[in-house]
Amino acid sequence: MSSSFGEMDDSFRVLSLPPTATEAEIKKAYRKLSLRYHPDKAGKDVDPIKAAARFHEINLAYETLMDPAARARAVQRNAEDAAKRERQEQYQGRRRQMADELERNEQQALRKRQDADKAARERIAKIAELQAESRRLIKRKQQEADDKTRQTNEAAAEKRSKEEERAKAEIEPELHPLDKTVRVQFPTSQLPQLTASASGSLAAPSDPLTTPLAKTLQSQFGELEHLQFQLPASGKKIKRELMALATFKTLASAWQAVATGGEMRCTGLLEECFIGWAQYTRNSETKEKVYVEPKRVSWYKQRGILRPSDIGRVRPTVMPLDDARMDHTPQESSSTSAVYSKAYEDRTLQRLRDAIQKSSLPQAQAAQ
Repeated sequence: MSSSFGEMDDSFRVLSLPPTATEAEIKKAYRKLSLRYHPDKAGKDVDPIKAAARFHEINLAYETLMDPAARARAVQRNAEDAAKRERQEQYQGRRRQMADELERNEQQALRKRQDADKAARERIAKIAELQAESRRLIKRKQQEADDKTRQTNEAAAEKRSKEEERAKAEIEPELHPLDKTVRVQFPTSQLPQLTASASGSLAAPSDPLTTPLAKTLQSQFGELEHLQFQLPASGKKIKRELMALATFKTLASAWQAVATGGEMRCTGLLEECFIGWAQYTRNSETKEKVYVEPKRVSWYKQRGILRPSDIGRVRPTVMPLDDARMDHTPQESSSTSAVYSKAYEDRTLQRLRDAIQKSSLPQAQAAQ
């Protein structure tokens, strides 16, 4: 069994004894603890496994402390440790006394420095206050100069902006393919005539640009680029009117078609047709289509070019800047479209009345 100082101290700790304990005190402590932790005598509140481990530890500590030589060395070492602690306490006492005196001296020096620092701070604060006042005056003068410069720059920028907007307003809006596209609405009964197809057929022509409708549009208004019939799918209900989308090569041709067909003034094969712009937006509330005219047409009208024939012949009038900013709104276009639609509806109703009147004539004659 080892009798080192570490094991000796641990043994005293296990038996809860001071290093100066006598042999009688060791035996007494051993008997008390061995009775408590003996595996056969341990109470119900002690875990048997932990009690066995503790009992083994108590036996080892007892055997270690019952070695007289080891215990004597432990006592001697404790005495030496006590003497060492006493010397250290005396040294610490003198050290604390010197530290207290040093602290008093440092506090006195600190108060002197604090007083000197306070006086220096007061001088610095006064100087800083004077400097701040000087900066405020300089800043105020600079702010006044900056405000004046900013106002001058803003006025110049606003002038340039107005000039740029005025110049931009004089540039024709970009022309898109849909701007040259119109919608042609016609009675469903007229489809065979417009497509040169068999009566009752709703099949789209293989080459729309060769149909009578395409030829008539080209002869009356101008050359076409594309023509598409909007026909109902198989099995869908057939409406009273159908529609075709015609794209002209020039905006003037499309405009002329809308100007004439929108007022139901077309002749020949197009007499029963209504022509309007194909481009539309949707009403945010009713979700209905609102047809609008191209921006370039609106631009022309705002500058005095009121008819397609005026393009290139009438010089655009320079409008005031506020007027130049105004676009042709969907509401304006919708009102124009409403006029066109009313003309088309009136013509359609009149056509229905004529058809009813013609069908009633044979019946009246037969009755007579």
